[in-house]
Amino acid sequence: MRVGVLIDGPAAREGVTANDLEQAAKAVYGDGLVLAITPQTRLDGNWSEAKLNAALDRLEADPQVDVVVTLGFAASHLVAHRAQLPKPTIAASILDPVLQALSSKAGTSGRHNFTYITGFNRVEDQVETFHRTIGFSHLVVLVDPLALQVVPELQTKATELQAATGASVALRATGNLPEALASLPPDTDAVYVAPLMRLSDADLRSLATNWRSGKLPSFSFLGRSEVEQGLLLSTSSDTQQSERLGAPRCARYSTHRRGRGRRQHRVAFSGEQRLVVNMHTAQLVGFSPRWDDLTDAVQLGAEDTENRRSVSLLQALEASISANPALRAAQLGADVAVDEARIARSALLPSLAVGASHTQIDASHANPLLLAAAHHRGRATGQLPIYKDSAWAGWSVSRRLAAAANEQARQELLDTIRQTATTYFDVLRAKSWRASAGKM
Repeated sequence: MRVGVLIDGPAAREGVTANDLEQAAKAVYGDGLVLAITPQTRLDGNWSEAKLNAALDRLEADPQVDVVVTLGFAASHLVAHRAQLPKPTIAASILDPVLQALSSKAGTSGRHNFTYITGFNRVEDQVETFHRTIGFSHLVVLVDPLALQVVPELQTKATELQAATGASVALRATGNLPEALASLPPDTDAVYVAPLMRLSDADLRSLATNWRSGKLPSFSFLGRSEVEQGLLLSTSSDTQQSERLGAPRCARYSTHRRGRGRRQHRVAFSGEQRLVVNMHTAQLVGFSPRWDDLTDAVQLGAEDTENRRSVSLLQALEASISANPALRAAQLGADVAVDEARIARSALLPSLAVGASHTQIDASHANPLLLAAAHHRGRATGQLPIYKDSAWAGWSVSRRLAAAANEQARQELLDTIRQTATTYFDVLRAKSWRASAGKM
């Protein structure tokens, strides 16, 4: 099987390559199929629309090419909008078929000699998710200059997103790191990163570092691989998984079209659509995801955040007991009830009353027979209750109230311990599940 491959231009990061197609054919068919991709049929458009169209004309007219595969975003868009395709052609880098106005019929392209491969990623859905999560007012979308040139629908979509979100959406052409760093107006409060294949992983890390220092949240169209480089969010499938999917699909389609005469193939293949969050970046930009967003999200770097502190179960229990207002209130209530019981019991105890008085008048009014100048009086009274119904009833009731208050305080303590332990183990289960999900 002789295959012609076209890419947009020399890229700092590559998706599916011609070598991937060859390896996929070997993996799928073994020695039963060899994809022949010669150096003469490996072309690139040097990031130029005119050169891409010229390269497509050359491959479609080359009698030594059986199948044409476009691996670049711009090349795939251009070939998808050609009126006639003389030979089987596969557009392997369609990012958003709705945005790119591609035809679809019963899950296929609906066109003779043409198929394309795409996931269910949509720019509109991603931007709306970004807006719901962050709540930005001024969004900048970084796009490759060639993409802006060949896909005029991008500007139309930006206008539609402004109406849908109520935020301003500005497109900025970015072909290198300096342009990306200089593309943000002063009022920018969020950045959406379209596929920028001319930027290397190191460039992405530099951008992420710059945006983190400026407290700017960012969103990647391509997915997890760019979030791992330091961008904040994405909802796309893992880019590497999509790349592994694309090569075998191209290989299978090539053989079916050539050997079996099959006209149409399914174009959309679903991938895992989950929110991906770089927790380290979130901490640096001051973003705190909502619980509803985190419950099903893939959290990257959650174990590497700064100032993390390990808490044992015993420490968690001690903290919940020592800093719990409800527990303190319950214990104070029990203490008051015990004091009231002691007061009620005092009515049943022996009592002693002692009193003294002293009267002094001047000598001119004193009379030794009738009125002394000094008069002293003292009194002591002792009392021992034998039985008093109201006192015994009061003490009995107060003792039971004190016992009830103590039991209520004990119940509050046990409930606190149970709730803390349950939450602690729920956190451990969630971390274990997240760790296992991250390895999948």
